Amino acid sequence: MRAKARNVSYTRPLPIIRLKKQLERIEQIRIKIEDLKKLDKRYSTFGSNRHKYEFNKSKSESELREFETNNSITLPTEYRDFIKLIGNGGAGPYYGLEKLERGKYADLDSSGSGEKIDLSKPFQFTEKWNLNNDQFKDENGEIRHDLKDSEYFKTDWANGMLRIANFGCGVSINLIVNGNEYGNIWADDRCNDQGILPFETKDKNRIQFLDWYEQWLDNSLEPFIRIKNKLLINSVETVIKEEWEAKNFNIRSYVYNIMDIEPPNIQHHKPEYNEEMERLRETWLKDNPSNNNIKNKELWKFWK
Repeated sequence: MRAKARNVSYTRPLPIIRLKKQLERIEQIRIKIEDLKKLDKRYSTFGSNRHKYEFNKSKSESELREFETNNSITLPTEYRDFIKLIGNGGAGPYYGLEKLERGKYADLDSSGSGEKIDLSKPFQFTEKWNLNNDQFKDENGEIRHDLKDSEYFKTDWANGMLRIANFGCGVSINLIVNGNEYGNIWADDRCNDQGILPFETKDKNRIQFLDWYEQWLDNSLEPFIRIKNKLLINSVETVIKEEWEAKNFNIRSYVYNIMDIEPPNIQHHKPEYNEEMERLRETWLKDNPSNNNIKNKELWKFWK
């Protein structure tokens, strides 16, 4: 559904106490990023082999003001402080954070010459939006995809949305910088016929930038912390066996980090991937028999 949107091109300054807490939170996020970078040496976390936990040069205050002036907006404070204090794109959810200047492209997979979103116009929605295919059917009941695509993929539907991350498969993650949903995170999943929809908590509350970003950090850190804690009280073989038997590609990737070996250079969906993973595990255990019954974290240079 469409909503009457008000143009939001400015925000009130944050109260001093709230601003201080936000800056402290950003510093804690910076520490978590460094922790994850140290732990995930083999880039097991999805997308990390692309950004490698690095950031582009941060934006200066004058650069931010220039971008805001040129687009008749004020960036949400959380995001603004992040790209000013940490970096302008880089480590982040999915394939990482996009540069601010790339956020205007309707298609993040374009080479930089594609159509651009108008950030100065308000975002139109307050609830999930999608088009009904029935309106594009011909007299035989078949969907006229040419008609649908010309309407469904109009750039106007994305007005007021700043692309901040590429999910892949044509899906973008967006920060609303203009309109009633200002500051909230929305996904543009029109490429999969899912429309444009908000990120929400279990309680159906909207999610803003720092919550969205830190949730990714915490979820990414959790397997490493869990495995590290297990190694303090269990043998290496026990930990590898427990994690391996989860039969989850991501979990098994973390096991490679423990064993400090390169994962197979094979696509995950192919049967050969599982076969090679099993072979690598068996070879490692055979070559490291002394590790099977030792409960000592010092065995693992990886964790030092």
